[in-house]
Amino acid sequence: MNKKARIEKVVSQLPSTLEKNTIYYVRVGNGFEIYVTNDSGFIVAYPSNYWNRSELPDYRDYGLGKINLQSLTDVNTYATRYTGFYSINESVHAPFQYGTVIKMLRDGSEGGEIAVSTYGGQFAFREYVGGTYSQWYYTWHSGNFNPNDKIDKGNTNFQVVIDNGSRKSLNEFVTSSGLNNLRLNWVGGNLVATVNNSEFTLWNNDNFNPNTKVSKSGDTMTGGLTIDSEDSINSNDLGILPQNTKLFLANNDSRYGTVFWVEGTGKGYIQQQRSDGNPTSYDLLLQPLGGILYYGDSEVAKVDWVNTNFIRKTHPVNNITQANIDSWVTYGYLDNVLTDYAHKADANIFTKVNTFELSPIVPTGSNGSHAVNVAQLFEVASTQAVETINSKFITEIMNTTFAAFDTAGMGYPTILTVIAKSDGELRVEELKDGRSLKVRNVSSGNVEVIVNGGNSTIVSANEWAEYQSDGTGDITVTSPAGCYII
Repeated sequence: MNKKARIEKVVSQLPSTLEKNTIYYVRVGNGFEIYVTNDSGFIVAYPSNYWNRSELPDYRDYGLGKINLQSLTDVNTYATRYTGFYSINESVHAPFQYGTVIKMLRDGSEGGEIAVSTYGGQFAFREYVGGTYSQWYYTWHSGNFNPNDKIDKGNTNFQVVIDNGSRKSLNEFVTSSGLNNLRLNWVGGNLVATVNNSEFTLWNNDNFNPNTKVSKSGDTMTGGLTIDSEDSINSNDLGILPQNTKLFLANNDSRYGTVFWVEGTGKGYIQQQRSDGNPTSYDLLLQPLGGILYYGDSEVAKVDWVNTNFIRKTHPVNNITQANIDSWVTYGYLDNVLTDYAHKADANIFTKVNTFELSPIVPTGSNGSHAVNVAQLFEVASTQAVETINSKFITEIMNTTFAAFDTAGMGYPTILTVIAKSDGELRVEELKDGRSLKVRNVSSGNVEVIVNGGNSTIVSANEWAEYQSDGTGDITVTSPAGCYII
């Protein structure tokens, strides 16, 4: 049957007995509250549909009535983000890494923004005029500026300390005549002090950085070192060594040391000698500390070698002549001896089955006729296993306003289905050629989808969309609205 709702006038409180199907307006403070009874006379919560009208936007899209604000990928946008409250989360064109921003749009092409950082106590604002953003302006506040740390520009009576440790006003030393006067002025970007008509450049952080210098007490070089010697020394074997061509390392006597010298042809020398050119001979020991001494890649000597290990090539020993030694190292002699043996540096064909006591080391094969080693065999097997894993289907749930899925960690599934139970931003990376992404939005808001870092698309509430990589770098989108490429 037809039921009619009754509307009672504004009252100060609900009556003790409530009428059925009645709307009560109860005065509370400077306003009123609405109560509605059902056909049994009990108060029930009937929602108002005012904010659900199609011509009204959802106030929650602008940051109102939400615990977590929507995060902006790029702060430089008014096309899809109008007046409202938004989150800065490593966003592009943001004044700092994390924080919140209030966008205030005056009209379609003018507005302003105010941003507050999450960390560091920063406050910034900027303008938006004619579709162009200004720079971010940062404000001074009690957290980053203390006026007590500054001196008034109009106050010339500040104190300075002179050599003797006395503290006097600067204007006591700035005089027009006599000695002991001090003048400070800027010359070419440097602060210059004039004392008794002599100028001295004062070092500051613009013209001097002590961290770039080597400490005399010991330090570590972070770059290359070129040493030019300004004097020349006399060498008993090498003659006069001119300046800027040698390095002399002296002991604590300063007369004895090692000279490193490079002549004009590029040839280098190392020699033990005196710095005064006295023709005294000294030993030069190359000590590898138990290791081996090399000349290039060739072994020269090692610590357990003794003189009896060597045979002078020009001295016959034990009926071994120079002719014997020369004949041993000729290719012809070796070829005759090694006719039936494989050559290390040549291609060889084995005519019989060979048995090895130890497994031979096989390099990585590069074509179909090559043998492969165990590591390469496992790699091939692993690749085939990955291809098998790829032929699978995975379903994920999006429960928050931001979700990210990397298909590489999933083994590159053939079809990845994401069921969005919350509106917000969905990012999918590494969608390989031939793979598909299906997004089903069962939430009440829009889902912004970004695939492989490309352009974003919107999947409306209760809609779906399918994304597929076509092998040319394009992403094909299929939805109830049609097909297109992003």
